[in-house]
Amino acid sequence: MKKNKEENLKFREWFRQNWLISGGLIPKATAARLLNKSKSRITQMIKEGKLVEHKFNDSFSYIEAPQIFRIMHKEDFELIIDTLYKEAEVLPETHQQSFLDAMIPAIEEQKNSIEPTKENP
Repeated sequence: MKKNKEENLKFREWFRQNWLISGGLIPKATAARLLNKSKSRITQMIKEGKLVEHKFNDSFSYIEAPQIFRIMHKEDFELIIDTLYKEAEVLPETHQQSFLDAMIPAIEEQKNSIEPTKENP
């Protein structure tokens, strides 16, 4: 029982320190679900250096949450841009390009203002 308590205390301290260093940690399975990717793809992204993994005793593995959120936000902006192109299709042809010219640069600017990740430099 004492050994288990000591291990839990070590884990708590490790987690607290790594949380502060990284800005937040989430399990691999959660990262996979948020990015709509498989856990094996998340592992591959770690090996490729696109995501940072924090491991405790090879038993617990976490991904830096800010990286996942930045990737999610960039994907959201891509969906918005796709939607704008679809909306432009219902406009008269004479208005489509001016609509896109007015909307897309602002969206692209916002998308590009998101701090880059290793996945999306």
